[in-house]
Amino acid sequence: MRKVWTVASPQPEKVSSLSTAVGISPFLARLLINRGISDPSQAEKFLFSSFYDLPDPFLLKDMDQAVRIINQAITCNHQVMIFGDYDVDGITASTILYKFFLSQGIKPIVYLPHRIQEGYGVNLAAVEMAKQKGINLFISVDCGITALQQITSLKQAGIQVVIIDHHKPKKNYPPADAIIDPWQDGCLYPEKDLTSVGLVFKLIQAILGNDNRIMDFLDLVALGTVADLADLRGENRILVKYGLEILNTRPRPGIKKLIESANLNKNIGVREIAFIIAPRLNAVGRISSAYDAFQLLITENENQAELLADKLEKANRRRQELEAEVLKEAIRMVETEFDFSQEKAIVVKGKDWHPGVLGIVASRLVEEYNLPVIVLSEIEGILRGSGRSVPQLDIFQAINSCSEFLEEFGGHSAACGVTLNLEKFSNFRNKFSEIVNNCFQKKPFQFLLEIDKELEFSEISRQMFNDIKLLSPFGPNNPEPLFLTTRIRVIDTPHKLNRGFYKVWVKKGKHVHQMLFRKDGLEGFLSGREYLDCVYTPVLENWEGLDTITLFLRDFRYSK
Repeated sequence: MRKVWTVASPQPEKVSSLSTAVGISPFLARLLINRGISDPSQAEKFLFSSFYDLPDPFLLKDMDQAVRIINQAITCNHQVMIFGDYDVDGITASTILYKFFLSQGIKPIVYLPHRIQEGYGVNLAAVEMAKQKGINLFISVDCGITALQQITSLKQAGIQVVIIDHHKPKKNYPPADAIIDPWQDGCLYPEKDLTSVGLVFKLIQAILGNDNRIMDFLDLVALGTVADLADLRGENRILVKYGLEILNTRPRPGIKKLIESANLNKNIGVREIAFIIAPRLNAVGRISSAYDAFQLLITENENQAELLADKLEKANRRRQELEAEVLKEAIRMVETEFDFSQEKAIVVKGKDWHPGVLGIVASRLVEEYNLPVIVLSEIEGILRGSGRSVPQLDIFQAINSCSEFLEEFGGHSAACGVTLNLEKFSNFRNKFSEIVNNCFQKKPFQFLLEIDKELEFSEISRQMFNDIKLLSPFGPNNPEPLFLTTRIRVIDTPHKLNRGFYKVWVKKGKHVHQMLFRKDGLEGFLSGREYLDCVYTPVLENWEGLDTITLFLRDFRYSK
């Protein structure tokens, strides 16, 4: 699908007014207005908020009960079990809770389910373990809000339960003693987009107050928040900003060794977490057990950290191989079986596709086709899989409308997980496609590139990068600025770099910059056309003491 370019054109008087009121450059004022921030007080809050401006954790519904229960468990030296999830959000959330309880003299049991053997969510095996081990307090993180049967069983056994989850609840709530979930009815917390690791951090903040020890957890909050593709506006952005400082100045031993094993010799930002660190932490949970990633995060021993980092590196390479195999087969199916003139949703299934890579493959298909995607693996007559969406469609609401065909489902607006019987596949696919088609009829889908400004190479300066840095860290709902430069000349032959990138040198006037792009941009640069109009994000990086400007290509057209 061809991308539609739109160049923002804020009113000059609004730009001037905001620039004067806040004391910032017109360039930065323009970027803020492009992001819907035109009020001076909003702009100051966005640019200059600190950790101490964050909302009171006790605004979260049930926070007072959760704090009371945990303090009681510490005082009475209760047996505690933490049930987490196998993704980075669940692992980092479990790590914070584990470290906190250790600091209070309690060593909790940590249960991370096996993705393939057990699947997502609180399971009956964990419930039975809790009963057998004499657990007094069971805490679920990044899951539990839909585990009605399992939580009921725990309560019947006399076990206290605290649920910490950021997923949207269904109609009936589990009978937990406390539920920390900003999406639950009656929760007035203003920041709905915290991840589970963010919610665990708020819990520890509520228990310890402004004790400086809580700051040491923010690197884990940054990892889990970025890996879970959470909105980087408001509180998430501030938490990630502080977390990145810790990752770059005093990384814990496991992260330090993981960075070294990935040959990452640069400043750690959101991009490095999303594309290098998080995939490695996720890899073991995708193809085997997430415990290795958990152990990497809790260890203080450098030798053990090195061994675990090597294990994660190998698991990530295997994950890449599995992903490539499934993606190739899925694309073949899409290209041969789908009529894009009629269908606006992609639902594919394969026999014994590895369950650990289905979410990644769904994301790759969304990138390729710009449509909502659900990828399913058939194992012994049961289909399990993951879905990813586009901004126009809340995929959780869509699958909720198909619940009559599903055994289990969960998720949020951008991603979902489903389980169904094989005989119900056709009905589910037809219903889901009907819902998506109706959505797009009401709101036709276009893949928009929202460009901040048409920019000349001569305007690229250190001050421009200083302004852009004030908007960081970037991520969902706070995108990196995009700029358009027309009539650029490519002055050399593209050559391949690491991690799937290619590099060329480009020129306009007397200014020359390096431009990086993915493989799918190669054909255009080899076309022999003399001039290109390019949409890109400029990044200033420091390599061995030298500042280097890199333009990351997002799209191009041939100049008229």
